[in-house]
Amino acid sequence: AYLVKSVAGLHQQAGTHGFQRLELRPSGAYALSGASVTVDLPHGTARLSWVRSGGRQHDKVSEGETARLSCGPSGGRISAVSFASFGTPSIGSPSNLPSDGRRSDGFETDPACHALRSSQVVAEACVGRKTCEVPATRVFFGERGSLFCTTRRDPLASPLRLWLTVACEVAADSLRVEAGVPVGSTARLLLPLRGMATPHLRESGRSVYLATDPSASSAARKANRLGSVQLTEDERTGRILAVELPSGCFDFDLSDAATPRAASSATEAAISV
Repeated sequence: AYLVKSVAGLHQQAGTHGFQRLELRPSGAYALSGASVTVDLPHGTARLSWVRSGGRQHDKVSEGETARLSCGPSGGRISAVSFASFGTPSIGSPSNLPSDGRRSDGFETDPACHALRSSQVVAEACVGRKTCEVPATRVFFGERGSLFCTTRRDPLASPLRLWLTVACEVAADSLRVEAGVPVGSTARLLLPLRGMATPHLRESGRSVYLATDPSASSAARKANRLGSVQLTEDERTGRILAVELPSGCFDFDLSDAATPRAASSATEAAISV
């Protein structure tokens, strides 16, 4: 139930019963690049599948596993490494923001346990590619010595791990969502905007919302059997588009009408390959 609700983003709207009213929250967990779920209900099947492209992409794995990064179908190639640490990285305190590049997107390195070539190794493996895989091993990061990270670390309480954030060529996030609402149910689809200046929503290729002219696509919304599309605030994810859905199958593309290319900065490790 946790994975269906919190990771994939499909659950019953609060205060309702029998899954007659669904709430769909794609990309609620920003560290994920995509998820898919199918739930069999007494009156039909509910589906939600989504893929996030562009912007910043993340992964977290334990030692011995493999991190996988992708800019998605419309995010271009990986342009820079914003954060990389093989060791014992952590979530940093918002009130303590070091200026030495150790912290990015809420991640912070542990000076006592950090492979110094983390950013360089990840850049060599990923920059210039649409997708990449990074093994979380001591050999891959050039830390073959048995004394790596033994100071001030309990191997059981704080195992080695690899945390990554990369920037994609297309700086603005975009989101592809496929949803299926069974007969007898309706749904509210909540699409996170995450910094989009001019949100543009398409359903089955038709424009159904453009921030600069919200009423212009009313005919397309009616033709695609959609209810209201509203720009609003959500306490969990900030600015969102809230879309009312009847029963049926839907295919959405959410993007920024003006998508700037990501520029590498001095604080991001970018190595051409």
